[in-house]
Amino acid sequence: MLWGRFCSNGGYGVYFFFVVSGFLITNIIANRPAGLFKPSVSIFYVQRIGRIWPLFYVWLLMGALIFLVSSKDNPIHLYYFPGETYGLWFWLSGPAFVFNWFLAFHPALAVGFPVVIAWSLSVEEQFYFFYPLLLKKLRSARKLIWFLTAFILSALGCRLALVFYGVSNGYFWVSTEFDLIAMGGLLYLAFKKSDKFLSRNSKLSLILCLAGLAILLVFYLGFQGKTNYLGAFMPDLLGLGLFAFLLGGLHLDFFEAKSLKILSLPGKYCYGGYLLHPTVLFFIKPYFTRMNFPAGFIFFVALTTLISAISFHLFEMPVNRLIRKTFGASR
Repeated sequence: MLWGRFCSNGGYGVYFFFVVSGFLITNIIANRPAGLFKPSVSIFYVQRIGRIWPLFYVWLLMGALIFLVSSKDNPIHLYYFPGETYGLWFWLSGPAFVFNWFLAFHPALAVGFPVVIAWSLSVEEQFYFFYPLLLKKLRSARKLIWFLTAFILSALGCRLALVFYGVSNGYFWVSTEFDLIAMGGLLYLAFKKSDKFLSRNSKLSLILCLAGLAILLVFYLGFQGKTNYLGAFMPDLLGLGLFAFLLGGLHLDFFEAKSLKILSLPGKYCYGGYLLHPTVLFFIKPYFTRMNFPAGFIFFVALTTLISAISFHLFEMPVNRLIRKTFGASR
């Protein structure tokens, strides 16, 4: 039963990704010579483009080729494009990173799982479009804390309003989840503020880490996402659990053990894995269904990670370095 709930709530993983992304991007900006509040906007955008765009646009091209080349009754065509018609705005919304809003205003359009996942990249890129500009404008940690906190409360308020007015369109809901990226930014600020204190108090760090883990387990395994009042709070409750888990865990030597390094590999290749895993699943499904579930799951994860690693080392990073070098953002 718990395994079934773990799998059925897999979409919550995007919430965790948003929080981690907000933390890492804020950390990257802060560690540049100019510091957090004087970022080079041009360098930030070039580095963001170099990391995200190459694989994303190749992935979009792959989807377009499947649509154009395969017949409408072909299984892979139906897997990607189960609907009848797809207009101009559908094809433009993906490259423009506004696919989440396209889906919100076209809820009846049938879109396959490999295509739907573009909504989360749209949310993330929309946030990072204005984030460096916001940092330059605010110029202080205190103002940033107030802004990000207000941002989180506003997003929660939007979801509560959707419940109140009976809006059950899930894509309107997920388009409010900028607050989780903001929570990642707050995590970075909390980490820097508490670094010396928590480093000296390993027991408190452990308690914080375990408390966060408990919150994650209770809400991840105990509840399924629905468009009700509890569902409105779910992103922030899970984000809060991850916030506490990471804030404590970042100060524990246990997570720095060499024996755990291998666990970082799926994270290193998670971008490619996220974009490519539905397609991998499609092609291995005939073999996957013949295996027992644990073996099939391990095989699926291992193969997706391997393909993502090949993409990362042989395509994504070389193109990323080329873009950074070309536009003077290689530092």
